Amino acid sequence: MGMGMATKFNFFPILILPLFLIDSNKNRLIYTGTGIASFFFFLLPIIGKFGDYRSFIIGIATHDGIYGQGNARMFNPDTMKENFFRIFNDAPELTFVIIAIVTAIILAIIYRKKQQTNQNIVFFTGMFFIVSLQILMVSKHFNAHYLVPILTIYPLFLFLLDDFLRKIGSYKKWTLVPVILLFITFIGFSTKRIVANIESIEEPKIQREEMRQYVSEHIPSNAFWFVEPTWECAPYVENGIVYGLCYCHRRTNYTSVLMNRNPNIIIYGDSEEHSKIWGEHKVCFDSIVATRTPVYVYSTPYRRAELLIKILETAAERNQTTLTIDTVYSNNYLHSHIIAVQNKYNNFN
Repeated sequence: MGMGMATKFNFFPILILPLFLIDSNKNRLIYTGTGIASFFFFLLPIIGKFGDYRSFIIGIATHDGIYGQGNARMFNPDTMKENFFRIFNDAPELTFVIIAIVTAIILAIIYRKKQQTNQNIVFFTGMFFIVSLQILMVSKHFNAHYLVPILTIYPLFLFLLDDFLRKIGSYKKWTLVPVILLFITFIGFSTKRIVANIESIEEPKIQREEMRQYVSEHIPSNAFWFVEPTWECAPYVENGIVYGLCYCHRRTNYTSVLMNRNPNIIIYGDSEEHSKIWGEHKVCFDSIVATRTPVYVYSTPYRRAELLIKILETAAERNQTTLTIDTVYSNNYLHSHIIAVQNKYNNFN
């Protein structure tokens, strides 16, 4: 539980679930204490940055945009309404889960005196609360994979539902039918999503390979790339290395190796001053724009290519020269472009 929370904040509702199953306050206290201890244990690799982690979580809680962006308000009703329907569109089985949970609560109340189902009432009510809280959190900031934590409780729910139905059904075989139908529903919708996702990535995969082939054949291996660190892919391997460095401890140990691979990778650092070769060596943009050496910028809908180009244009203005900004390759399917920025006049390297 502690590892789950340290990995993804959306795991938080799942931490509540055991409290409905543990049989005494003493054991609940043990669970809570060991959960907190294991949470900090799994945070040890970044414990020195815990303040940043705390600020990130506070930012998410107090802003209506993803990753703590957007307006400084906790909820955006319009966005949450839209995301609510997207949740059930991406995970239709949630509808059946909620119906099953509510039905189980009603049955547990009906059979409370006859079958002593008080613990089942508590568990299924807790399950409903947790599912509702998870939906609320994901509707605030939506991403399909944010629903993964709730998927982890499906097996436990099916197991306890089976046990409950067998108890109130006097252990007859028919009690397995609802559980089997729910299981088939989960597997069916999951399989459908997987097949759809596989089909949706095939064409982009072909398009990305074509773009990678162009870079391999037409752009020198040691060309200048101005790179914004991002999880998004790009048709040159240094893009992935740049993003990996964001999570790399003692990254300066690898600078010499990276320089040997390509000494011309400029990493964007939120401003011209903080943009450096491999994030370590100071870069002189004035010298770069004074030559006809092109600097390549990869543009996609979620990248801020215009900011990188603006830095180069500002350096050109300081040197009273003009840049040409040419799109040397475009892929309309991916909405991706490779842009070459270079001095329009000087003809020396």
